[in-house]
Amino acid sequence: MSSYPNYISIIKFILGLVALVAFFASGLAYAVLQFIVGAAACLIAIPIALVAMSIASRS
Repeated sequence: MSSYPNYISIIKFILGLVALVAFFASGLAYAVLQFIVGAAACLIAIPIALVAMSIASRS
């Protein structure tokens, strides 16, 4: 039974590593998602602003 606590420490280490990787991956995914949403918002806002400006200058 001497190798039993060793397995537990290895499992704890692996779980900690997985949790750390998952935390960093979720943070990175959130940053990428924010960047994509920001870029999409800019791409959507520019034509709307151009159309609004052309309508405003027409009247």
